[in-house]
Amino acid sequence: AVTHNRHVPFFAIAVGFWMPQHWESVAWRISGAAQQAVRSGNYVDWFPTISLGATSALLALALAQRVCELPVDTRTYPVDAVDFISKHKLHGRMIVTFNWAQYVLAAVGTPVESNHGISVQFDGRFRTCYPQEIIDEHFDFVLGTAPHVPRYRLAHSPTNDDARILRRGNPNLVLISRRQSHSTTIMQQQRDDWALLYEDSLCQLWGRRNIYDDQDGCDFLPHEQRLVTPNRQPSVDYIAWPAFPPTSEPHTRFANRQPGLATPYSEQPQL
Repeated sequence: AVTHNRHVPFFAIAVGFWMPQHWESVAWRISGAAQQAVRSGNYVDWFPTISLGATSALLALALAQRVCELPVDTRTYPVDAVDFISKHKLHGRMIVTFNWAQYVLAAVGTPVESNHGISVQFDGRFRTCYPQEIIDEHFDFVLGTAPHVPRYRLAHSPTNDDARILRRGNPNLVLISRRQSHSTTIMQQQRDDWALLYEDSLCQLWGRRNIYDDQDGCDFLPHEQRLVTPNRQPSVDYIAWPAFPPTSEPHTRFANRQPGLATPYSEQPQL
């Protein structure tokens, strides 16, 4: 509970409503016990009071640190990869593993249709925004369709085409976790059409060869600017939330966001 602060305001409301009378009762008991211990000279009786006070102080300190600064684990989130995307102004339609998608949208997502930025195939809105067909495509790509992978799928979803996600909506970028070996295996099989633009110990970023290898194209990314370092570890373990790249402009993005422009590219007509 100390390390999880998503629902701290609701917890505080509940505590503020139910607990004061109990705290008052405890305080009266502690006060009475302390006075009795002083009169009797038996300071061993003070031990529970001191322990309770020290424990409360430690919990308060830990909670204050969590509330004042929310750390982002760079060993879990692709902070360096997103910084690479922002630095090189990569844009377009991206397939990104489910638990990173909303971070990518917040950090480098496109605010309006006329702006360069990233739109994603699937994110944490799950069934509130995406049809089951899209969900099946995503997790077929990330996890595979083997019987030992327990998850819900449509009965008519293909079981032998885990790479079909790469054809829907003409995506040009793929950001995947190296810990999800099924997706990395598929991308290795697609090397004729996809080039590795970035890699570290956590993730891989792939781009279409006909875009990023095209020296005459406006999105050409020279090989010397690509960063493929499989053993590279983050320079720090944690950075402060929201962990946006220094080259991004998140406040401007959110200020300009307009209703109706958050449609995932997977729901748009295929190109």
